Amino acid sequence: MTEHDRATALREFIETEKRQIDPTAYNQVTTNMHIACENAARSNDCDALNFLLDHGCTYTTDVILAALENGCTEVIDTLIARGWNINTKIRHAGDALILCSGRDNLKMVQFLLLRNADPNANTDGHNTALEKAAATGSIPILEALLEAGAVMKGRSALVKAAYHGRIDVINYLLDKGAMIDEVPLNETIVENQRELESRNPLSTAAWRGQIEAVRLLLERGADRELRDAYGKTALDLAREEQHWDCISLLSYF
Repeated sequence: MTEHDRATALREFIETEKRQIDPTAYNQVTTNMHIACENAARSNDCDALNFLLDHGCTYTTDVILAALENGCTEVIDTLIARGWNINTKIRHAGDALILCSGRDNLKMVQFLLLRNADPNANTDGHNTALEKAAATGSIPILEALLEAGAVMKGRSALVKAAYHGRIDVINYLLDKGAMIDEVPLNETIVENQRELESRNPLSTAAWRGQIEAVRLLLERGADRELRDAYGKTALDLAREEQHWDCISLLSYF
């Protein structure tokens, strides 16, 4: 299909869809028009997306997610040029950088950082991109975020790594200067003291039964006598959860 033929087909599609819309209705975009924009974003077809947007379609969260999930950088640039703020929250997932960091999408993380994504934004109310990557991302993503200015102090990246038993991430963050006994100080995560972030990394690992993380943190100098908001040590938490291997290690290390 030639460019002219495709433009004609898209124009006919728009005209057909618009004839189905009540002119008094608040929403002047049909479901099929939304789907067409999403499909254009998913296939990195900026020409089709621009045509649709120029003729009454609007980009939705689904369009943004389709572009992010499929690595469609040209579409992201198109959306930015049309006014999309790269640091805005996307549903409950946080912003684009947090979403891609948690999904271990290094290509998109690097691209978003080049487009001035904020590595310290906390748009999901719980995590920055670094914290999300510490839980489910890779070392290269952590490296990219730290190089872009991601902050560790006062945040829970090391706690997240301990929670999930991520030995490689724990070692990496400690080597990069993370404070081994720090309890995160963020207001949004200490309102509920039962949340995992109210504990230091060792207590978190012991509470979760992450024996290798407990071992590593002890070897790296974690203080096993520190207490959480309820006055409990890592050993107390391991006993509560009956993590016998952690109990043995914390008792005799």
